[in-house]
Amino acid sequence: MQPREDGGREVNFKGGRGGQGLVWSAMRGLLFNAVLAERVRRGSWVELKLGERANLDGRNSTFLVDIVDETIRARLTMLDIHPTGPLFGVGKSGVGGEVATLEAEIVARFPKYVARLSEARLEPGRRPLRVAVRDLSLEWLEPARTARLSFRLRPGSFATAVLHELLDVESAAGGAAPISTGQCCRK
Repeated sequence: MQPREDGGREVNFKGGRGGQGLVWSAMRGLLFNAVLAERVRRGSWVELKLGERANLDGRNSTFLVDIVDETIRARLTMLDIHPTGPLFGVGKSGVGGEVATLEAEIVARFPKYVARLSEARLEPGRRPLRVAVRDLSLEWLEPARTARLSFRLRPGSFATAVLHELLDVESAAGGAAPISTGQCCRK
């Protein structure tokens, strides 16, 4: 860490191309989260739209949705496939229709991030808008009155987001705890 003039410290993160990997990841995450938040607001984060890319559960593989029929709806309900959101990069996003329009509108709200990410020439990608929680179990440990919660997530998923959706946490001061993982999974 290097000292700054204002008394703070500047952290130099190692990562892709001169330590910028973490910065690029954060910017891409912000754009992804903005798209997800709008899809949640519209109630479309659990639906597949024509022209969208669907993610195969547990894999980084996607396919273009060219028809939304009973088979697609059943696979979506069974958590076998998931709607996706963008990881911004230079090139085609792989989506069309109303999803492409929505994503373009949201990304346009962040021109400075788009410019930085465009300069980095990262490849575009897709990530699922939701995560399947597998092997969920709760065990009460006595006499300590402690609970053990366990579950499995796909790589790249955040257990803290799952905990936020499962638990009603209050701080020791009696108010709601300052947990902020977003409202992506509220029903």
